[in-house]
Amino acid sequence: MKWVTREGARTDRVACPWLIRKFIDKDAEFLFVPRDQVLETAKRLGGKSFDTPGSDYTHRDGKCTFETLIEDYKLKDEALSRLAIIVHGADVSGDVGCCPESAGLLAIADGFHETTPDDRRKLELEFPVYDALYAYCRQGRQIRGGLMKRMKKRFGLVVVAWAAGVLAAAGASAQPAFDELMRMPFKEMKGQLAAPPRRASIEAGPGRGATDQRVPQMGGDPAVVNTSKLSMAEGVRQAEAKYGATIEAKFELKADTLKLSIYPIGKPVAVDAERNVFEELAGKAAVAPWAPVFSVFTDQKHLTRSARDLTLVQLSRITLADAIARASDEGAVYWAIPTIRAGRAGYGMYALDDGRPRYEFIDGEGGDERTADHPADLGSGPGAGATDARVPELGDDLSVARGSKLTMAQALARTEAKYGPMIEAKFELDDAKKLSLSLYPVGKGVDVDAERNVFQELAGDPTADVFAPTLAEFKVPDAEHLTRSARDLTLVQTSPLTLRQAVDIAQAALPKGFVYWAIPTIRDTRAGYGVYVLGSDNRPHYFFIR
Repeated sequence: MKWVTREGARTDRVACPWLIRKFIDKDAEFLFVPRDQVLETAKRLGGKSFDTPGSDYTHRDGKCTFETLIEDYKLKDEALSRLAIIVHGADVSGDVGCCPESAGLLAIADGFHETTPDDRRKLELEFPVYDALYAYCRQGRQIRGGLMKRMKKRFGLVVVAWAAGVLAAAGASAQPAFDELMRMPFKEMKGQLAAPPRRASIEAGPGRGATDQRVPQMGGDPAVVNTSKLSMAEGVRQAEAKYGATIEAKFELKADTLKLSIYPIGKPVAVDAERNVFEELAGKAAVAPWAPVFSVFTDQKHLTRSARDLTLVQLSRITLADAIARASDEGAVYWAIPTIRAGRAGYGMYALDDGRPRYEFIDGEGGDERTADHPADLGSGPGAGATDARVPELGDDLSVARGSKLTMAQALARTEAKYGPMIEAKFELDDAKKLSLSLYPVGKGVDVDAERNVFQELAGDPTADVFAPTLAEFKVPDAEHLTRSARDLTLVQTSPLTLRQAVDIAQAALPKGFVYWAIPTIRDTRAGYGVYVLGSDNRPHYFFIR
């Protein structure tokens, strides 16, 4: 029998072929084709389709395809039941990382996905992994029957999967603790169990984890997205074929008309917000062909929002199209925006899951948050690693900065006491070629997203006996400072350090030096700070501080 599924296998589409070949059809032949060709190919060849919406075997009632196959073929095997929990945790977005074994399997699957593009070769390499896992499960190391049965009856498979991994890791000594968990309300119990680190699925929305206030505008019925003549993925493909990279996409109901809006950028994604161009393609989604109207943003709300979006995309190793493809496994995606969760850049995705709205955070898989915070002295500047075009403006004689009567750290300490944390600070020469110190606070605090914030500048004479800066606010038509500040704020929100801490670290690295420039920046998808320090020999030292 020919078994047909989507190309780009990762977890379920490797686990299922192993299951089929070992327990269902020992002569099975597997075909991996583009998503939109799966059903037609299976029908034409007289085969079976799996792990694709509308296929013979796919996700059902919260279960992954591996579990569906076990159920439909009535495979009665305790070891398979244990293995199914591991596969479920590694494959179902809301339950990723639910137990130690699932997290390990996901890591292996992601690794093979990156190193082995040929899906058939992937099966050859990974089948021994599943043989080993099956042998492990046959030893009965995982689920303790009585307790797990009670938990499954009360809380369902998701909690069983969480509990199984935790109990297996902790051993018999964990039994009293799990008995206590059984008496907890469901929400409190979930809080006691391990949360998935890379993909987090939240039923109604981001909740308290939200870092912006945007929500889908679907007239209270997200199912209206099913009237669209094209999927979000197809809309993004059409937009990118003509306009290049996109940074946001969403279906919206406006005046009872379903529209699809996609947001390309006028320059490559590597070009920073200050120098980029932000655009929108919007058109009726229930009409074929989709014929969007093109426009360029010049208003403050969309400029700052788009600058934030672009910055978060730059901090991610996966694209908006990648995130949409992943979320599409669960259903029709109707909202896809870059966002932040727990300091991580990624994408906030709304999709219909069995007709119900589901919110999922997909981590952008950018720079490793565990990178050491010690400063990296990169010489006189960022070199090829630069992600913006800004350089200090102190003329040819950098020693002019030493004419200041206060250090940058002192200036930050004094001004932050009144205005709150700064997002940028720099000494520079003003139009009259006199030394000036500029500090950049945000009017609503660093926890408020760029779209709703107020961007300001404090500028004054640092050579005066008393530093008395004047406060100015950036507004349109000053798109340069608005987009730059939106980028700065977004990088501060995704960095584990504040600007002031970065300045202190750089100063400690060169105790006799003078910090004269400190801005948030990106290096290899990591948010951090680019800090220039004038050495005792009056030569510049550039530090990227993570």
